[in-house]
Amino acid sequence: MEQPAQVPIRGVKLVVTTLFSMAAAGGYHHIATSRADTRYHFVDTLVAEGLRANAGRELKIHGFVRAGSVTETAGKHTFQLVYRGAGLRVTVTNPPPEAIRDHAEVIVTGRLVEDGGWTLAGSVVVAKCGGYRERTPAKNQFQ
Repeated sequence: MEQPAQVPIRGVKLVVTTLFSMAAAGGYHHIATSRADTRYHFVDTLVAEGLRANAGRELKIHGFVRAGSVTETAGKHTFQLVYRGAGLRVTVTNPPPEAIRDHAEVIVTGRLVEDGGWTLAGSVVVAKCGGYRERTPAKNQFQ
């Protein structure tokens, strides 16, 4: 009876280690590039750069809630995000934090969509809760 050919254990360990290392490096690359794809802007710099250039891209947009712009219709919250004279309409389907009120400073994560005008379809809204020592932002930031 013939004995089957033996594969050296050292060779098997080398192959398994190489495959594991490649999988780990691929996973790290995916995580690093997916996070790097989210861009952070203030409203004014985003508008100046051009909204079409960022269409469909995940963005984090920082600004202030324009006074009187917060509305809710059938579970959809809409408000105007402004900073230094530039503005952008924001819609959020999940409930935003209670801190979303006139002149609140917020960062919205979402994607830019064109629907008769540009809208940031928000998935996450983070509101800054100011302390009693903070100054009120300059008036031109709310326009």
